Amino acid sequence: MTAPAIVILGAGALTTARRIQALYAERGVATDCQVHALQGRVAADVSYTELGAHLRELYARGTPIVALCAAGIVIRCLAPLLSNKGAEPPVLAVAEDGSAVVPLLGGLAGVNLMARDIATALAVQPAITTSGELRFGTCVLNPPDGYALADQGLGKRFVSDLLAGESTRIEGDAPWLDDAQLPRSESARLAIRVTPYSWDGREDELVIHPRSVVVAVVSEAGYAKADNDAAEPDAAHAIVAPTRRSRGRQRFSTCRCALPMPAPKRANRAPRRYCRPRYASRTKPCPSSLTTTPASTSRSPSPRSPSIPRRSAVRVAV
Repeated sequence: MTAPAIVILGAGALTTARRIQALYAERGVATDCQVHALQGRVAADVSYTELGAHLRELYARGTPIVALCAAGIVIRCLAPLLSNKGAEPPVLAVAEDGSAVVPLLGGLAGVNLMARDIATALAVQPAITTSGELRFGTCVLNPPDGYALADQGLGKRFVSDLLAGESTRIEGDAPWLDDAQLPRSESARLAIRVTPYSWDGREDELVIHPRSVVVAVVSEAGYAKADNDAAEPDAAHAIVAPTRRSRGRQRFSTCRCALPMPAPKRANRAPRRYCRPRYASRTKPCPSSLTTTPASTSRSPSPRSPSIPRRSAVRVAV
């Protein structure tokens, strides 16, 4: 759980802020969950001089925000930054006396779950306005940790179709949806599919990838350049990317690792079979939704091996 920044303007909100902070203290994030107060007005854990600039800085860093002030103040402060729905952290407005909890931003980042938790701690009802969550009891587009949507834009259309009366079926293991009040039918046109395989572009499927495998490949050149942050991402791409080759009718969903990485004193050598193209057919699936970085380098590939680095160190975490 990422600890939120609890932002207050005056001393009247400090008691409620401490109650919210205590909630996160019980969950083991007390040292990270701090109360931010206007400098010179009230003593707190962190002081700031200008509310708008401070909220925008927290938002830009991806820090969840619990602001104990009017919702309109928060909206006007953050308005210049509201361009990418998929990249917004949770933002909530809470009344100074704790009588109202209003989730504002971050529907795909768990803001409604935060609102419910805070409202329970304050003994009030959260002001949830998300249609899908009210109808189905969960946010279909916000899978739990360890999973990620293949295509967020398609997900919005998918939920709209469900709200319009369509039914769906679930393919794969999705235990967090067991209690969801979704309209289900084995013959439904729409499907929620949990799979490590790449999405094939069908618009009637909501594909969710499990984050199952992470592969990091570091070449000798990468180690040599790690100190100046100029390592070669092609070393990673050469071994990971071939897993996208067809296996039957499906392709594994893969990620591309980004370098640099800290240079160890001595790199462990991987067996040569791990660095050959033929090994790609045995590589484990890895979700496409993991962070990707374009690979580019000015060095020309070796004529002996045009795409695979001659000597690499391989690390795999499952």
